[in-house]
Amino acid sequence: MTATCPACTQQLPDAPTGSLDPAVAAITCRACGWRGAVLTLTPKPRPEPTPEASRVADADDSRCIHHPNKPAVAVCTGTGSYICDLCRVELGGEPYSVQYLDGGGRAVVEERLSTRLPRPERLIGSLLLGSIFPYTALAAPGFCVWGWFLLAKARRLRRENPLYREVVGRGALTLASISMIVQTVLTVAIVAGIVFLILAVIGRSY
Repeated sequence: MTATCPACTQQLPDAPTGSLDPAVAAITCRACGWRGAVLTLTPKPRPEPTPEASRVADADDSRCIHHPNKPAVAVCTGTGSYICDLCRVELGGEPYSVQYLDGGGRAVVEERLSTRLPRPERLIGSLLLGSIFPYTALAAPGFCVWGWFLLAKARRLRRENPLYREVVGRGALTLASISMIVQTVLTVAIVAGIVFLILAVIGRSY
C-alpha cells in the first residue's frame, strides 16, 4: 500500500511493516525531505454471512401472537400485535383481534367509532316532536318524507355496515319504524285538518 507525502504530495517509499513504533516506522520523503511515520494497517477479511444472518425480516417472517404457526396478515389496532386471518376482525376499516375485542376492547372501539358513525335513526324522533308543536306542524309533510328517507338509510346501513349492525340493534330500528307510522298518521290528520279548514273558509265566503 503506497502513501503520499503530506508536504509535497509526492509518493513516499514503502513503509516498514510489522511495528507500530513511530521511530521504527519513520520514513523520509525523497523529494522534500519530510520525515514522519506512516503506519499501514491491513484490514481483516470480512466473513461471509450465513444464510440465517443474511435474511432480512419482512412481513412473511411475522407470526401471529395468538397462533404462532400462522403467518401474520395485519397488526391489531388495539394492541399493536401481529394477528392472523383467524384473529382478524374489521371494524371501521381497521383490523382488530378477536382476543382484544373479547377482552374488553369492543366497548372502547365502539365508543371511539360511534362519534363518526352515521346515526340516521336518531333524527326520526326529533322529526316526530317537530310535527307535534304548533309552530312547526305545518312542516309535518316534509318531516314525514324526510323521516321515511332516514329510516330507509338506517335499514341499509344495518344491512351493509357491520359496525352499525353491532351498535344499532333491531329494537332501535323497530322503535324508529313505530315512530314513522305515528308520524305518518299525524301528518295525514294535519293535512286533512288543513284541507277541511280551507274548504270551510271557502264555503263561508259564498
